[in-house]
Amino acid sequence: MSQTMTHDQTMTQEHFNRALRTGQEAISTAVRTWGEAVQTAMGIGTGRGELPTPAHLVDGWFDIASEMLEAQREFAEGVLGLGNPAIEVMSRAAQQTAEAIEQSTHAASEEADRAVSTARRQRAERPADRADAAARKDG
Repeated sequence: MSQTMTHDQTMTQEHFNRALRTGQEAISTAVRTWGEAVQTAMGIGTGRGELPTPAHLVDGWFDIASEMLEAQREFAEGVLGLGNPAIEVMSRAAQQTAEAIEQSTHAASEEADRAVSTARRQRAERPADRADAAARKDG
């Protein structure tokens, strides 16, 4: 059993290490790409040999911010889009559960009504049965 646990632990550790490396590579690529985009937008490192003006820096900054905001919007809409099918499934399940409860409640109510009717009928018949029994006894 200890060999199985060791194997499972090893597999988990390898999976974690792969995920960690992939995450580090993705972050490194994103930072490098972002840095290159900022340099390009700001006119830095283009070999032009001149510094960007303050107006150019402000324009570049807001252009980048606008692009980032648009990317975040698309991401948020995508996440919401992923959640919609789950919400629909949960809504259908809740509706089906409510309908099943309603049917069960209706059936139980009808059964209770029948039981009450039967009990009332039996109670109403008892005095007549007693009177018949007394009359037979006297006769």
